[in-house]
Amino acid sequence: MHTEDQSAILELLADPATYGATGEVRRVDTHISHVFLVGGRAFKLKGAVKLPYLDFSDVSKRYAACVAEVALNRRTAPEFYLGLRPVVRAPGGSVSLGDLIAEPTKDMAHDASSDGGGKEVVDWVVEMKRFDQDTMLDRLAARGELKRKTIEALAEAVAAFHAGAEVRRDFGGRDGIAAIVESNAATLEDQPSGLFDPDELARLDRLTR
Repeated sequence: MHTEDQSAILELLADPATYGATGEVRRVDTHISHVFLVGGRAFKLKGAVKLPYLDFSDVSKRYAACVAEVALNRRTAPEFYLGLRPVVRAPGGSVSLGDLIAEPTKDMAHDASSDGGGKEVVDWVVEMKRFDQDTMLDRLAARGELKRKTIEALAEAVAAFHAGAEVRRDFGGRDGIAAIVESNAATLEDQPSGLFDPDELARLDRLTR
């Protein structure tokens, strides 16, 4: 469910002039985010949505999610995650992209609604370096260029990452899986009538459980 109108922000991020660029801005949408690719950069705006498994319904919650994304993903790709940029609205109503904050923190949340210069912060964008799409593993495989040593190196890196990851005992096990099953069922049932076959949904739910 969408909770806020982000159309002005989406127009801003789709405009090459926002970045001082002359080339095309490519937009990629997911179910929870909008990514804008321009030059050597990628800018991700979290959608104003509320779903059973996440809540991006207001700017403070989206800010917290952006801070968490940068912190988590810098563990494995520090060179790609540059930080956050505020989307600010001037007194006249126009929106613009603010300066990069390279080290965003949770304790900045109380200032997340203002840039300190009289402009209202209406949203936040994660800024990343853009990587070469042709180096993605599925594309390497399609070209016959995915080598065994690359797969083994990746597997070892993932295994080492999991071995050193923090153990959480407040969520997981049977109750954690049950929560995911319930969330999936609720999300599918909430879709418009006719989109899914009810019998197929019931079968999927039964098999999942």
